[in-house]
Amino acid sequence: MACRGRTLFVASASVALIFAVFFLAACECIPDTDEELCSRQSCGLFDMMDSCGEWRRVDCGQCEITEIGPEEVEPDVEVPEEVEPDVEAPEEEVPDEEVLPEVEVPPPVERDESKRAFVRDGLTDEVVEDATVGVYSWPPAGGEENSWVWSDGAAPDAADHSFDGLGPICIDDEQWYRIVVDAPGYERGIFYRNHQLPDPDGANPCPDECNRCLRGDLLIWPSDQPHPQYPTFVVDVRELQEHRWQCARIPSDSGSTTHLIGLRLRVGAANVGTGPVSLEGVIGDDPDETEVVYQHIRWSDGRIEKRPIDGGYEFHHAHNHVHFLSWIRMALVRPDEECRDVASRPESCVSHQVDKVSYCLYDLNQFDEEVQILYGETSPQFTDPPTCDSYHQGLTAGWRDTYGMHLPGQVIITGSPAETSTLGSKWIEAEVDPQRVLHEGERANNVGRLIIEAPTDVEGLCDDPETLLDCTGNPAEFDFYQRWQCDDYMEYPSPP
Repeated sequence: MACRGRTLFVASASVALIFAVFFLAACECIPDTDEELCSRQSCGLFDMMDSCGEWRRVDCGQCEITEIGPEEVEPDVEVPEEVEPDVEAPEEEVPDEEVLPEVEVPPPVERDESKRAFVRDGLTDEVVEDATVGVYSWPPAGGEENSWVWSDGAAPDAADHSFDGLGPICIDDEQWYRIVVDAPGYERGIFYRNHQLPDPDGANPCPDECNRCLRGDLLIWPSDQPHPQYPTFVVDVRELQEHRWQCARIPSDSGSTTHLIGLRLRVGAANVGTGPVSLEGVIGDDPDETEVVYQHIRWSDGRIEKRPIDGGYEFHHAHNHVHFLSWIRMALVRPDEECRDVASRPESCVSHQVDKVSYCLYDLNQFDEEVQILYGETSPQFTDPPTCDSYHQGLTAGWRDTYGMHLPGQVIITGSPAETSTLGSKWIEAEVDPQRVLHEGERANNVGRLIIEAPTDVEGLCDDPETLLDCTGNPAEFDFYQRWQCDDYMEYPSPP
């Protein structure tokens, strides 16, 4: 993941390359041994670049993985009963029975579970009535533009709204919230939710005391019982603010040139769950792809469960390292209420879409400091190197991975200038794990959106050197951005 968002590193790498050319001219390069390469990582199968700049596949041995199994039960041991000596006990005086006045017990409160959120026990699904819920507007003040860490945890007296575990959670704004749940005997629960407006037909789905409400139960876990610690993903909507329109000049079949318009965007996804997402790929017959991927689920008592998933890895030649497939879906969507639900909306809601954008998953920057302290690690577990050179990748709880808009694949192509000029208003929509192959704590926050407008001067994009990408020359003479971005346009239209 060498030059993921830092042009300065690319420039430094160029200087290093010039130095390496002079150095290699003076002496013969001696490749690293397998043992030296494996010193970067204790176990697993990796594609690694050695000190001579050559990629090699190295087997560093099998990683130890503990399959979850039945709990061990200690054998029954008979304990002899203690025999008390015979002692006559004095007769107890029986007090007169106290007659209590009749008390009228109010009937139980009827709750329409479709209209309110409840705090529930993650193991029994029972409502936790003594829970307290703090709802905080997110991003916090001062963190609207790429603040990496949620500042200072969640102070109870700083909440925008506070409730008990029975709800309803009445909130007024259509925005993202960070929700903190506490209850005696339970681990603290931290959730990210996007509050949505009422149904388009005007019906209010909330209880009478709410104009708008947050729905969807909040699961918390008993602190004294073993339970799975799942990852939970959230699209960081602040990242979508970094986007720009681009015009690409490409050669046509007739020998002339044509233009395509694209929207380049930055996308980031974080893990805000109670455990890491840890993925291990097993190599198949094709050395560039995996045969099966396992997700390692950590349990609160330290056990690790290994579950196969329908995902895969590939060696991404444009990025020059290993990617986990189907991590992000990017789309332009009509900003209507009927288009909110990605599972049930009409196909006409989506005008343009990029499926299965693969990423190297690793801990790029901090996201939520409190989640790190409670459930993750203050130091990242998945660092690069060596993560992006391997088939064992993931995200530690409280950390985030991001791809900049200049990288290959980070573009939604909208067609010709004429086609783009008629787009109007759209949501930029990003969804993490769109194929739903990963085991998560909840999926309520896997989609992030930002409203945008089509460019007012589409033709001007093709006349401005700042927004023009020329892909008509000799590829051997392309600069950094041409090498990384022209292929996206040359391959358009891509198959659905």
